[in-house]
Amino acid sequence: MNRLIKVLAILLLSPILLPAQQKITVDDFLQFHYPREIAVSPDGEQIAYIVRSADTEESEWRSHLWLFQPADGTDRQLTFGAAEDEHPAWSPDGRWLTFLSDRKPSTATDDADMGATQIWALPITGGEAQRWTASPASIDDYQWSPDGRHIIYLADQEQSDSVKARIEREQERKKDEVVKDSIRVNKVLDSFDVATQESRQIAVLDPGVREFDISPDGNWIVYETNYTGEYNDAQQYDLRTLHVSTGQTTRLTDFPGPETDPKFSPAGTRIAYIKQTTPDIEFAETDLAWCRFRPTRAAADTATLTLDYDRSVLSYVWLNRYELALQIADGTETPLVQITRMRLSNRFTQLTPDIGNVSNLSLPAGTQGP
Repeated sequence: MNRLIKVLAILLLSPILLPAQQKITVDDFLQFHYPREIAVSPDGEQIAYIVRSADTEESEWRSHLWLFQPADGTDRQLTFGAAEDEHPAWSPDGRWLTFLSDRKPSTATDDADMGATQIWALPITGGEAQRWTASPASIDDYQWSPDGRHIIYLADQEQSDSVKARIEREQERKKDEVVKDSIRVNKVLDSFDVATQESRQIAVLDPGVREFDISPDGNWIVYETNYTGEYNDAQQYDLRTLHVSTGQTTRLTDFPGPETDPKFSPAGTRIAYIKQTTPDIEFAETDLAWCRFRPTRAAADTATLTLDYDRSVLSYVWLNRYELALQIADGTETPLVQITRMRLSNRFTQLTPDIGNVSNLSLPAGTQGP
């Protein structure tokens, strides 16, 4: 396995190769298997990923979990059935492969028990998938704590009895239209204890919370929010930090335009994020920036790392304290570029060919430098 694949797995989205002269039809698209959402095992020897495909008999899309072995080039399907599986992640010790799924538990009696997306876990040594969480609402996102003892997850707050009653009345009247953003629901961050199999609430947050990241010491969370969750407030995203033990939050950024996709540096001393070159212009070029992390204090010193690079940054990962890998937009292509922060010149090195699209950047847990 070469260094690039060993350090950073890249999923190339080219499901089926057809002869150049053959026209692609709707039926062709329905036969494609779409790989997405990869997760590299801590030892770098296995890659879990999601495959999305069409179930033409039921007129629905299915998403299942697969496992790829780079050493011999083999892969196998791990999950089956009518469920939607997504967001695979490895435990830091490599013993568990977790994922989100709306599948029906083995104790369920009918299909009515399907619906709420929960965290499921597969023991890598073999065995059936286990449902670990029982959140009242579907889980949006989750992340393992660095020590592997907890999983932090984000979900909607449980609806009040009055809201539930209103929904039931509408269902009885067969009123099935959906008005977007008609109900604003707060988000909750919970912590699942792997040893005790119990969850505790960390904090109740506003409806606009999306992406979050956990600090290397496991004590802090940084998250993005536009406060309302409404699409029209997409230019209002700020970053906030949260103390895991107390649930106290602090505003980190409050700049014109959105700050999104925050990630702690490997040492936990800085937080990187994506921002727009021109505030309040929705389709403006995007840059990578960072700020120093000082607990319970707003960001005072920030720097735009790609100010001298005339391409939009789509996503990124930290490689070590001085280097990051960036997925950039270059015309219709999305190559991978490495940036070395400490260099004064020649700071950007393209890692993939000019022609092609890469996505789903993923690092094996523990491979980042200091």
